[in-house]
Amino acid sequence: MAKGVYFGIAEKARKVKKLYFGVGDKSRKVKKMYFGVDGKARICYSSGINKIDTPLNITESVGGRFSWRDGSCAPVGDKLVVSMSKATGQMDTFSTSLVKGSAPLPLIGVTNQYGWCAAKLPSYAVFAGGKHTTDRDGRDYTIGQNGVYSYNASLAVTSASYLTRGRYYIGAGSIGDYVTFAGGTYDNSSSDYDYIETFNNSLSRGVSIQLNGRMSNPIGLNVPGYLIYAHGYNYNIPSINSQIHILDTSLNKIYRTISRSSNISTGSSSGASNGAYALYMGGQNVPVDVVSASLVVSELPIGTDGRFNACGISFDEQAVFAGGSMLGGIDTKDAVTFNKNLVRDVIQDLSVGRRRMFSGRLNNLGFFIGGDSPFSNVVEVYEQ
Repeated sequence: MAKGVYFGIAEKARKVKKLYFGVGDKSRKVKKMYFGVDGKARICYSSGINKIDTPLNITESVGGRFSWRDGSCAPVGDKLVVSMSKATGQMDTFSTSLVKGSAPLPLIGVTNQYGWCAAKLPSYAVFAGGKHTTDRDGRDYTIGQNGVYSYNASLAVTSASYLTRGRYYIGAGSIGDYVTFAGGTYDNSSSDYDYIETFNNSLSRGVSIQLNGRMSNPIGLNVPGYLIYAHGYNYNIPSINSQIHILDTSLNKIYRTISRSSNISTGSSSGASNGAYALYMGGQNVPVDVVSASLVVSELPIGTDGRFNACGISFDEQAVFAGGSMLGGIDTKDAVTFNKNLVRDVIQDLSVGRRRMFSGRLNNLGFFIGGDSPFSNVVEVYEQ
């Protein structure tokens, strides 16, 4: 794993964030530095994101993104809690030392429930909603669920207040001491929900905040002081796809829009924040939509990042995107970052091209999990 370099200043250890050497009378930034240990090169410093070559997997192969299809995850304590796509009898966990473990499933009233969304509170990992497939007149019928379940640092699971209505394809995000669940779909009729529901750190349901239209799959990202939901999707009313809903720490709603009127989201977007900007990657031949910490909406050129069904991880000062499908339906293993100046960089690829992964962040670790092409149980880890 990448380690940090520290200098002693005024009797305190200060971590090196940027390092330069003089080369040919010019200052050159060090991107990576290695030391030899036991005949092997070990990285001791990096200015960016590094991939950890540690083989990991989840118990069941899943595809999805932010519960877009099957899986979801959220951190609590030193664990990342990962939901399964079906009733496997457990939730997987990964520790900061990359040890795989398990946690009990919530005591749900139906079997074969999957598709929870997940977000973090200061003291809990919270899973909400999801779906259950049953038989109706000889055909599969999907019904949204309304349970809300939390895991504490000891991985004990409890039931919280319920969502007002069962649904799946929900957007999830946290702001201050609140976790929020936005939009979602009720059932096979694709009838979407038009509220954000909030829960505090005591797991009590709070205010409901109306969205400016019914939508599913809005992506929740943070910049300082705000939670931003964008790229929600409404198949029947495409104009809703341009709407941006922003919550401040007091849960006041602020409204913005994406200026272009088409090709905003196909329900296959991905998102990541670098602390200064929230970035939303919306599909093939579509610019990357950007919302700044001052809530200014702009876009980046398409470049080589016009992909759909990619997956994002929000690191400190770096927004990371990996995988997805390019033009022609080819799944890519490319991984890229955007820093706080929106400068794009290429980092180490995924092991194999795939789409519809979901992701989680645990301290300085980011996890890309599962995915299609075909369904995968692979977990790939990057470190800042």
